Amino acid sequence: MTSPPGLHQKLARTLITAIREGAPRARLTCLSTASMGPAGNPMGPAPRLLFRFLRTVAVPSPGRAGQDLTAMEQELAASGPDWHAPRPVKLTGGPLTRNVRASDRGTVKPVSRADVAWHTLTLAGHPDPGPLRTPVITTGPGRKNRTAGND
Repeated sequence: MTSPPGLHQKLARTLITAIREGAPRARLTCLSTASMGPAGNPMGPAPRLLFRFLRTVAVPSPGRAGQDLTAMEQELAASGPDWHAPRPVKLTGGPLTRNVRASDRGTVKPVSRADVAWHTLTLAGHPDPGPLRTPVITTGPGRKNRTAGND
């Protein structure tokens, strides 16, 4: 929340340039967020309205972070290299379960930081990470992470 304005967007540009120049086949994997802005489209109208109010009126600092993450995702989308930016919703300090749901639909289910880290690392190294570039990730009963080979 106290990062310099545009930090995520500038970092994405720098990484994209480095990949183009030194590792054109590399996959760029970074985290976005479902709750501050970029995931507004897959959310239903009520959660989208609530998050818009929170990030513009009630707590504008996270709204600026959401704008930066939106700009980061736009840089990634325009870049061409293989990239993914999972969007966790609500982070918890819970244990690693490897039970992560990656979806194009918004939800308010929490997910542990350990599961987000596991999902992101698995996504980065999987030969076929799937078509979703910016999935919303949550804990999902009975739904294992596709990138782990557990469809």
